[in-house]
Amino acid sequence: MTKFYGRKNIYMSAEVESIFKEFESLRPENVSFSLFIAQAVTEFVKSKRKNDTIIQDETVPLFFSNIQQWIETVPKLEANDFKKLQQRHAQIGNIINKEVNKRL
Repeated sequence: MTKFYGRKNIYMSAEVESIFKEFESLRPENVSFSLFIAQAVTEFVKSKRKNDTIIQDETVPLFFSNIQQWIETVPKLEANDFKKLQQRHAQIGNIINKEVNKRL
């Protein structure tokens, strides 16, 4: 089990380095990098407790991604991934429609 005190080093491949650079760009100036990581991990843990699957399927953009990402990605989906997307879209649509009916 990892001991969570003291100094920690992380090996960064090119892929990981680009992720951390983007992460760093979001950090407020008055928050240390270690505190910022801790806050991000806290949010991840909260989300993980709420959802069985928090890991994003790499075939589609995140739900609230820029719409341009969706415009570029959907036409490139394999048939099976497109079918999964259609099914999830229908599920979300049903949830929204039920909520609309409650609120009207």
